[in-house]
Amino acid sequence: MAGLSLTKLIAGKGGVNQKALWDKVYRRMSAGTMPPSGSPKPSAKEKAAVLNWIKEGKSEECDVKDPGRVTLRRLNKVEYDNSIRDLFGLTGTFSADFPSDDVGYGFDNIGDVLSMSTLHLEKYLDAALNVVEKAIPSGATVTKTFNGSEMDGRGNPTNQGDYSLYMASTADMRFSAPEAGRYALKVVAWGQQAGPDICRGAIIVNSKIIQPIAVPGVQDKPTEIEIPVDLFKGTNAISIAFTNDYYKPDDPNPRNRDRNMMVSSVTIRGPLSGGQSELPKWLANPGETKAQVRTMLSRFVKRAYRRPATDEELNKLVGLVNNATKRGKSFGFGLRLAVASVLTSPHFLFLVEADPAGIKGTTRRLSGYEIASRLSYFLWSSTPDDALLAAADRGELDTNAGIESQTARMLRSPKVSALADSFATQWLQVRRLETYRPDAKQFPEFTNALKADLIDEVKSFFNYVVVNNRPALDFITADYSFLNDRLGNFYGIGPVGSQTLRKTSWPDDRRGGLLGMSAILSSTSNPTRTSPVKRGKWILETLLGAAPPPPPPGVGNLKEDEVKTAANLRERLAFHRRKPECSVCHNQMDAMGLSLENFDAVGKWRDADSGQKIDSKGVLPDGKSFEGVRGLRGLILDRKDEFIHCLTEKLLTFALGRGLNPTDACVLDAAVKKGPSVTFSDLITVVVTSEPFTSRSIK
Repeated sequence: MAGLSLTKLIAGKGGVNQKALWDKVYRRMSAGTMPPSGSPKPSAKEKAAVLNWIKEGKSEECDVKDPGRVTLRRLNKVEYDNSIRDLFGLTGTFSADFPSDDVGYGFDNIGDVLSMSTLHLEKYLDAALNVVEKAIPSGATVTKTFNGSEMDGRGNPTNQGDYSLYMASTADMRFSAPEAGRYALKVVAWGQQAGPDICRGAIIVNSKIIQPIAVPGVQDKPTEIEIPVDLFKGTNAISIAFTNDYYKPDDPNPRNRDRNMMVSSVTIRGPLSGGQSELPKWLANPGETKAQVRTMLSRFVKRAYRRPATDEELNKLVGLVNNATKRGKSFGFGLRLAVASVLTSPHFLFLVEADPAGIKGTTRRLSGYEIASRLSYFLWSSTPDDALLAAADRGELDTNAGIESQTARMLRSPKVSALADSFATQWLQVRRLETYRPDAKQFPEFTNALKADLIDEVKSFFNYVVVNNRPALDFITADYSFLNDRLGNFYGIGPVGSQTLRKTSWPDDRRGGLLGMSAILSSTSNPTRTSPVKRGKWILETLLGAAPPPPPPGVGNLKEDEVKTAANLRERLAFHRRKPECSVCHNQMDAMGLSLENFDAVGKWRDADSGQKIDSKGVLPDGKSFEGVRGLRGLILDRKDEFIHCLTEKLLTFALGRGLNPTDACVLDAAVKKGPSVTFSDLITVVVTSEPFTSRSIK
């Protein structure tokens, strides 16, 4: 709050209604960081009176409804891929060739910065064609049956038309697939059974074992096995292998002397539809498809556009299919055109919230379908599912109770892990770890595999807090994290008995919550040593919502990476703070960062640096002192209202896809009023039932 005069603020235009500034004043005074050190301080009675006056003004302003408006925004790359996954059942990075998404207010889903270029349009078309090629067969399916006489390999065809496999032999075929996609592969086989086990084998496609098979059948009752296989366009190598040969020629029972497997036939049919959406159902009965095309497309468009299709939209799409078949093209080809048209429509690519024509200067409640979209892209980074759209159909999302019910359901879905992937990694700024390169000689153990585990630790911890409705303060106080053996060794507690991440309790309070996680500690360091400035800045802007302003023009940066020891760094920081233009921010920032000096540049614990004992004491501008990560944790708990305020601010920004307005602070105040035991799910409920989330201004 450097340079702010309350006298001028009170006398100025707007007075207490300058909400953004007064909100900061309230939080800083409550935390004891305002007035700054060296300035006259009010008495406890005077301070309470000022805080109460500001609080009353804030309450009055919350009675004025201005939900703001979100700039029309497109799907970002993650949202695009997730939407394709949920519409078609296809996994992959279909957005790989899209231009990078810009970041605003700390997130990559902000409408004001998600630009649209001609390159985007070109790549959207390419991606749409790629999707429909994988999801929708262009024509009728092909069926090919291989009998024993058509098979090659190290076995032998029999006079009965089977192909006999013995020892470690295979029956080999080559199938020419008309296009890439999923096919059904059916094996009919039986065994000359002998020994203690039945015949066993494996299905091999293009040199890869797809599935082991058991063949208990005999000649007059063969075994039939059908599985889906993914083939590429052109020639594919298919093999059936015999894997458990048995030969005991001296057995007195001739039937127990030799085990062999007979392959009677292999049938390949396809391509099948590759997804789990309505499309496979549409194509399941080709004889009825043309008559049902309008119904089929209506269901698909509702999912893709996140609202019911209009008659005009359906007429155009049905026309594309009909025109294709009239020109002699297959029904599948026409359906591909129609679906590709949907995937390149602004109604799919953008989150559209269309205001009624001719109405300005008011607010409106969003429709149930618009709220469904906001919910799904907030919590799942994907399109609404059928249950959410059905709730919109029934009008349930027109009430906060209905929104809360659907939110609770969505938080129980595995898809809520997207909140960790998209929100948590950006809020906590751990995506920077992907490009962080500590000095390899100094930190040889900091491998790419370790970095991936460290990021997964953050995401697993966050997801646990969400799914288990844990208190939001677990981010500060939790005595557990999620580790595997590699992380256990790295953190110095030894293997945890698992190669995958599992919940693990810390043996002491050196670690705990976010402050002890190496992903955060290393991504706020320099390549060769720690950075108290970066760490202090991270704490202020990420946990306390008090991001320091950019340094004044002409003020040189402190070159921390040139400092050799922690003691020298502390001296250099103290010298830097002597400059009046630097001290305002650095007095608080440096103190918090220095308290984490027991963690080195990759987040490992240390008691000394270059032979000198670590000094992790910090003193704030108000004279309050603390020491080490334990003291820092206590300091943040003393300012827990600021933490809850900050976390809700980040959530609301991400949920809305825009920066916050002064009136949005009422939502943040409502979250703080929930008290210190508020859970993370409580904060989400505050956000999704708020005026800014459920309404918009019409201008």
